[in-house]
Amino acid sequence: MKKTLLRTVILITILYSTVTLLSCKKSSNKILPAMWYVIYKKTTTGGVNELWSINYDGSNDHKINIQLPEGWQLLDKNMAKAANPFIYVLAYNATLNQNAIFECFKDGTGLKQGLLTPGAENLRLFGSVSTTTTAILYSRYNANKELELWQMKLDGSNHIKLDLVLPANTYFANDEQVASFSGNKSYVFLTTRFEDPITHNTTYPIYRCDEHGSNLLLVNAGETGSAPALQDAKFNGVLYSKSNQDISLNELWFMNIDGSDKHAINLKFPAGVHLESKEMAKLSDNGKTIMFLTKDDNGQYAIYSADIDGSKIKLLKRFTAGEAIAVQCYLQLYYI
Repeated sequence: MKKTLLRTVILITILYSTVTLLSCKKSSNKILPAMWYVIYKKTTTGGVNELWSINYDGSNDHKINIQLPEGWQLLDKNMAKAANPFIYVLAYNATLNQNAIFECFKDGTGLKQGLLTPGAENLRLFGSVSTTTTAILYSRYNANKELELWQMKLDGSNHIKLDLVLPANTYFANDEQVASFSGNKSYVFLTTRFEDPITHNTTYPIYRCDEHGSNLLLVNAGETGSAPALQDAKFNGVLYSKSNQDISLNELWFMNIDGSDKHAINLKFPAGVHLESKEMAKLSDNGKTIMFLTKDDNGQYAIYSADIDGSKIKLLKRFTAGEAIAVQCYLQLYYI
C-alpha cells in the first residue's frame, strides 16, 4: 500500500514538473509587441537619394546604410517596400542602363539582387508586402509602352504578369500612382478611365482583384475633376489622397475595402502646413494608424502620425529646408 502511494506521488510530481516546464517554454516563445519603423526616402540638396528609418515614436532617426554595388544608385519614386524582416529597394545603373530590385535587412546588411531588367524600364515597387504571402508587386512597361502589373517571389524568382482585363477606355494609372496589397490576398489599384474622347472627361476608378489577377471587382467608381493618388490598402480599407479644388489643398480620404463609407479624414494642422499629394501616407497593419507627410509654406517637410479618424496627431520629424522627403513604407518587426 505504501509503495503504491509512493509511486502515485512520484508520478504526479513528474507530470506537474513536465506541465510546468512546457508552460514555461511556451511562454518564452510568445510574440512580444511589435516595433514600428517608418521608412522614408530623403533626397539631399545635392540630388542624392537616401533611405532613412525612424521609430514610430519619432526616435532613432537614421540613414539606412545600403551598400549598393558600384555604379548603382537608389531610384526616386516608389523605390522601397518592406516585408518583415526585409526591405526591398529599386536601383538604377546608368552605365548598364538597367534597373534592379535589391533585398536587404532593416540595417542595410545582407544585400541581395532580385530582379534585373533588360533595359531602363520605368520600374516601380507597389504595395505593402504581406508577411503571409511570398509575392511583391511591381509595374513595368512593355515593348508597346503599355503599363503592366507584375508580381514576383521575395527571392526575386517566378515573375508573373497579372493578366487583368480592364473595361473599355480604362487603363492602369501611371507610375505616379500607387497599387497596393490589401493584406487579404488581393490587390487594390487605381485606373484612369476616359469617359468622353471629345470633352476629355476623365474619372479614376479603383479596382480590386485576387493575387492572380482574376475576379476583378470595382471598389469605387472614382473621383472626377481631381486625380486621386492611392496611398495604401489593408484588410479593412483603402487610403488615398485627392486635391480639393475649392480650397486648392490636398486631402486624405478613407473607405472600406468594399468601397463603402467613403470620407475625408479630419486632420488639423498648424497654419501654413499642408498635406503632400503622392507617396505621402501609409496604414499600419491593423489599419488603425496612419503616418503621413506634410509640407509648409516655407518648403519644409514633416512626418506625422495619427489615428485613422484623424485624432491624436503627433509630429515625428520636421526636416531641414531643401530636403525632399517621400514616405515609402511601414516596417513592423515582431520579437519572439
